[in-house]
Amino acid sequence: MADRPIAELRLAATTALVPLVSSAAREGARALGFGEEDARALGVATEDVFSHLALSGAPGHEVAIRILGSRWRAEMEFRFAPARVDFRPLNLTFRTTPEDDPLLSRTALAIASQLVDHFRISRRAENILLSLTKERCFPKSAPPPPEPRPDGPVSARPAQPHEFPLAAGLAAARYPAEQWPRAFESAGKVAEMASAGDLGAVVAADAAGRLAGALFWTSAGPRMAGLWGPFLFQDPPVEAAALLVDTAVSAMARTPLQGLIARCPTGALPTRTMEPLGSIEVSLPDGTSRTVEARYRQLEEDTGGVAHVHSSVEAFVRDRFRRLAFGRIVRVVPDSPHGSGGGTAFATEIDRGTGLARLTPLWLGADVLETLRGLVDALAAGGIRRPLAEIDLGEPGHAGFAPAFLEAGFVPRLVLPWAGTGDLLLFQLGAVAEGR
Repeated sequence: MADRPIAELRLAATTALVPLVSSAAREGARALGFGEEDARALGVATEDVFSHLALSGAPGHEVAIRILGSRWRAEMEFRFAPARVDFRPLNLTFRTTPEDDPLLSRTALAIASQLVDHFRISRRAENILLSLTKERCFPKSAPPPPEPRPDGPVSARPAQPHEFPLAAGLAAARYPAEQWPRAFESAGKVAEMASAGDLGAVVAADAAGRLAGALFWTSAGPRMAGLWGPFLFQDPPVEAAALLVDTAVSAMARTPLQGLIARCPTGALPTRTMEPLGSIEVSLPDGTSRTVEARYRQLEEDTGGVAHVHSSVEAFVRDRFRRLAFGRIVRVVPDSPHGSGGGTAFATEIDRGTGLARLTPLWLGADVLETLRGLVDALAAGGIRRPLAEIDLGEPGHAGFAPAFLEAGFVPRLVLPWAGTGDLLLFQLGAVAEGR
């Protein structure tokens, strides 16, 4: 479900207006139910971004700001005309000195990137859209006690509000960390996500409400839902996985969604119910790894689209489109000068519980390979040796990152349909290329 707008501002990027923008972010977060610490963090991050624009990125230029959110997350959107904005401070490895950054504008942007959970930069028409998202902090919950075994036949149905936290807690207690979202650690966060329409679920239960299993979904892009599960809660398991998938598909077939993606399904998923997309390697706590196969289910006829692809990955992408029978216009993006000022920037998302990290392109500069190798080295030093990277094929500006990913040792693994502005091309470092 789309976040609701809280406030909109349109003003010149000047340092005199920094307190106003910071205050608007804090008050917007409080209006969404955020605590003082979370609201202050969003206010400081917003202040630092706007300060960077006012001091060196787009001084005096008009900036449109929107505050959106729900009771579990808040998002700040900045829309402005392209200028010489230096996005390098958004990199995990960014370092500077007072001599290099006398106005501290780049330092401010680096601090902002550490205070929020997600950063995203994209081009929209003639403007740059920069957004930062802060998720509300919730206390971790103790695992629920084991669920009594169902007595009699089970049927699948939409989860009731009180069943969301219970089923999520049971899933987190029984399944590896890579198979469920981190939100499942907190009953409060799960409840707020469900209330906001950002988390859906079906459960399999007997007539008395004793749970045999559950299947969840979250947004995986404007046209896709991401499946989590199926989770079975009994030993030996009650055979409910196919029932859960069929019920979830029936529920979502009545929505505008085009399909379902399971990036890391459990072993209970009946393979007949979803098509294979490709696989990634997941590191396990004992130092070994296992292969996880992503799957896809189409809900309605694919209406086609445009994929912006670099020639270095064109063959792989075309092969995946052929396998999935997707009608795409493939536009090969020519090599061109890197970016429009500043240096390369990547968003880095790290999940210590699963040993996975994901690199997302933010801005392309001439130092793309140097920056990428620095990030890979930093992640390896932290014990993450098989990071993922993604390119949004719906964003023409992402195509130029492909050669750097390949040269740094990343291998294309799969295409996730409509998981971004367009399809997402997923890479993994050090993976073995799949045969065609």
